[in-house]
Amino acid sequence: MSRPLSALLAAVLSATPATAGAGPVAPALATTETTTTGTTEASTEATHRSAELGAVEAPLSDLTTGSADAVPTTSGGAEISGGELPDTADPTLRAEVDTPEGVTVVGLVWEGEAAVVDPVTGVTSGATASVRVRQGGEWGPWQSLGESIPADGTDDGDGRWATDATVVVDAEDVQVELSGQVATARVETWTNAVTSDDIARVAALPPVSSTSKTLPIGTREDWGVDRSIRDTPIISSTSKLGVTLHHTVTAPVYDPEEVPATLRSIHNYHARTLGWGDIGYNMFVDQHGRVWEGRDGGLEKNVQGAHAVGMNTDWFGLSVIGDHETQPVKSSQHTSIAASAAWVLNTHGADVRETRSYYNRTRGWTRTLPIFHGHKDVDYTLCPGINLIAIMDQLRVKIATEQLARRTAAHRVGGADRYAVAAGMAREAFPQGTSTAYLAGGYALADALGVGPVAARSGSAVLLTKSSSVPSTTYQALSALGVREVVIVGGTATVTDDVRAALVARGYTVRRISGADRYSLAANLSTRLPTLGGTVYVASGATQTDALSGSAAAAVKGAPMLLTKKEVVPWATERRLREIGPSRVVVLGGPTTVTDDVLTRLRSIVPSARVERIGGADRYAVSAAVARDAFGSAGAAVVAAGTAPADAMTGTQAAARRNAPVLLVKQSCRPASVGSAMGALGVSLTVLAGGTNSLQWQAGSTSC
Repeated sequence: MSRPLSALLAAVLSATPATAGAGPVAPALATTETTTTGTTEASTEATHRSAELGAVEAPLSDLTTGSADAVPTTSGGAEISGGELPDTADPTLRAEVDTPEGVTVVGLVWEGEAAVVDPVTGVTSGATASVRVRQGGEWGPWQSLGESIPADGTDDGDGRWATDATVVVDAEDVQVELSGQVATARVETWTNAVTSDDIARVAALPPVSSTSKTLPIGTREDWGVDRSIRDTPIISSTSKLGVTLHHTVTAPVYDPEEVPATLRSIHNYHARTLGWGDIGYNMFVDQHGRVWEGRDGGLEKNVQGAHAVGMNTDWFGLSVIGDHETQPVKSSQHTSIAASAAWVLNTHGADVRETRSYYNRTRGWTRTLPIFHGHKDVDYTLCPGINLIAIMDQLRVKIATEQLARRTAAHRVGGADRYAVAAGMAREAFPQGTSTAYLAGGYALADALGVGPVAARSGSAVLLTKSSSVPSTTYQALSALGVREVVIVGGTATVTDDVRAALVARGYTVRRISGADRYSLAANLSTRLPTLGGTVYVASGATQTDALSGSAAAAVKGAPMLLTKKEVVPWATERRLREIGPSRVVVLGGPTTVTDDVLTRLRSIVPSARVERIGGADRYAVSAAVARDAFGSAGAAVVAAGTAPADAMTGTQAAARRNAPVLLVKQSCRPASVGSAMGALGVSLTVLAGGTNSLQWQAGSTSC
């Protein structure tokens, strides 16, 4: 049982001294420690400890004192009876590491023979790895760390092996043993404490509901991903064939607030210790009914995982946070597992009722696999545990029902205000960081209407500032993204030189793009787009919502966004159109915002271009029509409230990353025109731009 949350938060990040006489002392070996710092608002420091294993002289059975009925804190398989390890003639190595308070991942890395688990008997052959932990001064039972996995990011290991991440909560000390033909070995631990940010974000993420059409999914930012770990995801143009189910081998009882720290610790172990570059699984489900994004790249896409040898490109890795070799599956997990798997299968066009003949090139076998199967079905392992394996048929029935319900998944990028939402959108759009950010006035959005396509073309973030001072959330985003150059959008009337001076004082290179008015500013911004000809979007400079709808379309097409008055084409716009010489001009909005006289004038300015209007009964219908025109298909969409133009504007950068439209909705539902467009495009994931005051979770999935 984990300690009370108040104790977790009050604790200092330091190891608890071992209790005298509580158990045998491991060989006195040097332990190295490093601390890595994440970049979220609250501290997400991870403590890393590593120790080489040393030879054990005394018999193994004499070196165990823990009771079999001590509080279990981890399990990688069957518990060893009586807390004793079996006698063996193979050399045995041991080490002990004291761990800071928090959620710790333990793993072994070695050179030598692999550890192979018989999926029928559960017996490990080759190397044998075991662990036990001390809590409250008492050692728990020895437990197996299970089978080995490649330690070098390859599928074959090449003689370098590791155990998968085993998670313990509030351990004072960890003791490991490794028996077999092993040359060298070390134990690695990664510990993360629960933060105030974790508590707030877990509270904001609702569990999966059996009565809702929405599948809420916590983002990587929600679990506090360490942005200093930057790896480019491998994305395939094909679809996933199905889902491979895993469990994380986690402490059997944990608090909801401990889940983000758990994911951070697993992320560090997978990315840094194992060299995988990122967390291995595509998605996680916790025992409290919440769903979490795993590997970077977009859940709606075929992102190559690192979860099962020879299966990572074609099969989606879904992992349940828990140890279901020893623990039953909660009813809340039934719903969240089924809803998550059904959403994945619908997104990739697979049917849980079917099977698939599959050739695993790495393992060299061909098997007929259920579309939804366990890790044990494809490798030598007990994963996902006997209790999950026992209900696989029940889950398949529930998944089939969920597939008919066709939920829409939802991420949320929220914040206390428009500045925080913009910062979150920039993080969402640039997980690998970016060197340049465009900075617009938070209450001068007319100046920024043309910035979306320009920023997308150069791979730059879009952030917001106050007129004379930079908000702390904007500064934090600049730091997290690794920005070196800031481009201020607009004149000094909207963003003063005080902002420029403050940024220069912090070491940023700062330049400004401005114009005599919003029309000339949009024209000046468009000169940053090198392509001539093609499509140009023209929207009202007075009615912002039409331009916001077109910004994502323009960003994807690399097209400029120019502005016009209601009845007259401004000279700056006319001049820029003549310079570009477009083949198509798309006017956004109906005659009440841009009159037919303007279209007539545009045809005379660029007579070789096809000038057409995309309009609609309201701003929602316009956004839907623009999306249908610009996108043949889209797995995701950024969804913003029609009454929150700032969120829609900064959401363009996240939309561009996903090759997705920006759609406008009402606070609690999507108008029929938007729902129809989402269906036509194949949108299965919505990214909600803004907090619950602007958008409720169901806004992108429930029809008005």
